[in-house]
Amino acid sequence: MSRALAATVALVAIAATATPAEAGKKPGYRNHVYVRPAMGVNSFTPEDGDTVSIMSVGGVAGINYWETGRQLPRIRGNARVSGDYVVGASDLSGYQVRVGNFTGPLWETVGFTIGPDFFYSQYQYGDTELPAAGGVGIPFTVDAYLDAFSVFGGIEPAWYLMGDRPGRDWSTAEGAPGFGHEFAYFAGVGMKVGGLNIGGSVRHTMTAYGEQNSFGLSASFDGEIGGKKGKGKKGKKGR
Repeated sequence: MSRALAATVALVAIAATATPAEAGKKPGYRNHVYVRPAMGVNSFTPEDGDTVSIMSVGGVAGINYWETGRQLPRIRGNARVSGDYVVGASDLSGYQVRVGNFTGPLWETVGFTIGPDFFYSQYQYGDTELPAAGGVGIPFTVDAYLDAFSVFGGIEPAWYLMGDRPGRDWSTAEGAPGFGHEFAYFAGVGMKVGGLNIGGSVRHTMTAYGEQNSFGLSASFDGEIGGKKGKGKKGKKGR
């Protein structure tokens, strides 16, 4: 696992330095800053018990950035902070905060990103408690763009670095495969209308306590720091 991750990061670094400049253009970077409120539904299915569904509210703030003036592939990325809070009764509660930065190459309309996603979370689903734990995930995301539409999908293994939450035992667990202390599959779609970005996503997370499905919707206006407003430049909008 560690060797594969190191090799992927090395490939991203090589692509960032090896791509030559376009004729008559000066290499540089541009960016979009965004603040995006979000809401969704979380459903949790414990190892033994009934599925519990509750609403969540939260938001994301960050910067999409990308190279200009270079031949393809171009490096782009997304640095962001996110959080959500579960809205429910006393036995249905929880929160999560995440800080991450994801970078990778883009070939015109298709690319991928990878990077660290640090998190801290705690949840109570009826009789099932997921104790407070902090850790790091390594999401690998493939995305594609067509005019004002975008789609993405990927996987995220994660490891706990603090707290008393046990990891999932993959030798006895049923369902989809994975590795790490927890593992997630995710996908989403985005649409840009003028300066408005609308996104929808789904995430399936497998833990030692059971499986969690999250469905979210978000919308935002964005702008640019230190320059003119971009024209629908490519960077993940939905996650």
